[in-house]
Amino acid sequence: MAIASAFVTFALCPLPFALLSTQQQARDLPAPATTGTAVIAGVVVTDDAAAKPLRLARVTLNSSDRAIGQTATTDDRGYFAFKNLPAGRYTIQATKAAWLTTNYGATRPGRTGTAIAVSDGQQFTTITMKMSKGAVITGVVRDQAGTPAAGVAVSVLQYAQPLGERELRRAWSGQTDDRGVYRAFGLSPGESLVVATMRPVVGMNGATADFREIAPGEVDRALQLAQPGSAPASAASGPGAAPHAPAPTMNYAPVFYPGTPDLASAVPIALAAGEEHADVDIALQLISTAKISGTVTVPQGVRPETVRLGLASGGPVLPLGINPVFSGGISAGKDGAFTFTGVAPGHYTITAQASSLPPGAAPPMPPGDNGVQRFYAQADVTVAGQDAIVPLTLQPAMTLSGRVAFEDGPPPTASSGFRIMLLPPNSNGQLLSPTMNAAGDRFDFFGILPGRYRVTYSTPPGNTWFLKSAIAHGQETLDGPLEIRPGDDISDWVVTLTNRPSELAGTLTDASGRAAPDYFIIVFPTDKQYWTAGPRRVRQLRPGMDGKFSVQGLPAGEYFIAALTDVEPNEFYAPSFLEPLVSSAAKVTITDGQKTVQDLRISGHR
Repeated sequence: MAIASAFVTFALCPLPFALLSTQQQARDLPAPATTGTAVIAGVVVTDDAAAKPLRLARVTLNSSDRAIGQTATTDDRGYFAFKNLPAGRYTIQATKAAWLTTNYGATRPGRTGTAIAVSDGQQFTTITMKMSKGAVITGVVRDQAGTPAAGVAVSVLQYAQPLGERELRRAWSGQTDDRGVYRAFGLSPGESLVVATMRPVVGMNGATADFREIAPGEVDRALQLAQPGSAPASAASGPGAAPHAPAPTMNYAPVFYPGTPDLASAVPIALAAGEEHADVDIALQLISTAKISGTVTVPQGVRPETVRLGLASGGPVLPLGINPVFSGGISAGKDGAFTFTGVAPGHYTITAQASSLPPGAAPPMPPGDNGVQRFYAQADVTVAGQDAIVPLTLQPAMTLSGRVAFEDGPPPTASSGFRIMLLPPNSNGQLLSPTMNAAGDRFDFFGILPGRYRVTYSTPPGNTWFLKSAIAHGQETLDGPLEIRPGDDISDWVVTLTNRPSELAGTLTDASGRAAPDYFIIVFPTDKQYWTAGPRRVRQLRPGMDGKFSVQGLPAGEYFIAALTDVEPNEFYAPSFLEPLVSSAAKVTITDGQKTVQDLRISGHR
C-alpha cells in the first residue's frame, strides 16, 4: 500500500438531516431518464511505449441508476463512443481476450476505477484507456511413463480475498492438446499455481472407478490359461494354488507444479503483465487409494436409498472440478450401505442428508416444509491408505426461521428483489436461499447443517431499502459468522431493512483545491473488534472525476477516514493494513438515518 501523506488536512462539515422525505420522493418520482444529450467517448490503446490502438475491445458503460449498461466495440482506431446519455455518474470497463480487464481511472489492472460525472449536453471525449497484455503459462503434461498426456484438465489458480479471507480461485482452465501441451493466457499479475487433473472414470453409482496394478504372476497365469487345452480358471485356483492378496487400488491425483499432490508443497509462479513462462511441465502421479464404507441408520419415514452422501476434504477449499480422486456425491443402497472408492490419503468429513416423505410421495422433495422433515449425519475420518468403516445415524437437521422488519415506511412488495442468503463453510461460493412466504416478510431455511455461516444479501439496482441489521439469539450476524450447532434451531432471526440509511459524503481535493480522483478512500471503525472480513463496516471508495465520494449504509458509530494512493484488492480488511492508517486518519461520527459530509484535502506534507 502507499499512504497519500503522513499528514492529511481534513475539512469536517457535519450536516445531519433526516432522509425520509428525500428517499420517499425518490420512490415517487418517475424512473431515471434513459436518453439524454451527453456524450462519453475515447480510445483504447496498448499499455506500452508504442501505445497502439486496440481494435475489437469490448467497452462497457455502467451507471448505478440503471440495471443494464451499454456496450460498444472499438474500431480500427481503438475508438468508442456512447451518445445520447442522460446526466449522471458512469463507470467504464474495457475487456479483450488475452488482455487484462481495465477500469477507467484505475491505477493498475484489477483496481477499482473512477466514476465520470456528466451533465446534460456535456461532451466528455478525451478518455484514454490503456490495456496490458495478460501473462502466459505454457507447458507439457506427461504420464508416469513420460508420455505426453492428451485431454488432461489444467487450471491456473490465484489467491483472492473477496471478503478479507484468502481463498484460491480459478484464473484460467483448459486442457492439453494431442501433444500434451497446454497454454494459459490472459493471466493477471501475481503468484499463480498450476494444477493438472486427470478426469477419473466414474461408475454408475457415482463412485470413482479405481484400478490396481496387475502383478507379474497374474499376467503369467492369464497367458497360461489362454493356451489351447489349458485348465479352466477354477482349476488354477484349486487346492495347492498359492493365494494372491489383491493389489492395492490406485488412481490419479491432482498434481500441482512442479509435481506434487500436496497443495502446501506447490511452487507458485510469479507473473508480470505480458510475461510468458514456458516449460511449466507437470508429471501425473498415481497414488494409493482406499475405500470408506458404512451403513446409514435412518429414522422412520426415510427410505435408505434416498440418502445422499458427500465427502469433503478437511484441507483448503479448492475450486469446483479440482477434487481429490473420490466422487463428491453418492447414494446409499436400499439397506443403507454406502461406499466411497478412490479416496486419497487425508482428512475428510462425511455428510449424509435425507428427507422424510409424505405417504405415497416420491422424490424430489417439495419446496418448503409441507410436513417434510430434513435429516443429516456427519462424521470425520482420516484415511492413510487403509480402508475405513464409518457408521452413520441420521438426526433432525436444523431450521432457521425469521421475519423481515421494515423501518420508516411501507414495506416493498415480495417482488422487490431483496434476498438474504447464507454462505456455508466449504461451499465454493454456493449460497443457501430461503423459502419466502407470499408476503415476503417471513423466511425459512430448511435442512441447515452445523457450521459457521456468513450472512450475505442482494438487492436490485435502484433499490431504496438497505439492510440495517440481522439479529439472531441477540447476535448481530452481519458482523461475524453465524454459528449453528447441532439441535440449535433458530426461530427469532429478525432482519431489519431501512429506507433511511446513513450516508457519508464529501469531496477529496489536493493541496491546490483541485479534485483528486486518483486516490483511494478507506473508511473503517475506530473499534478494532470490527476490523474483520466483510463490507459492513470497512469500506473502500474511489472518488469520481469531480472528487466527490459517497457511501451509504454504514452502521452508526465512530469511524476513521483516510486517503491513499493505491490499495491492493480487499487487503483493507486486514488489521495489519488498517493499523498504520490510524495516525493520519480523521475521525467522523455516523448516525443512523442521517447524512454527514466530510470534505478531505491532501495536505502535501510528509
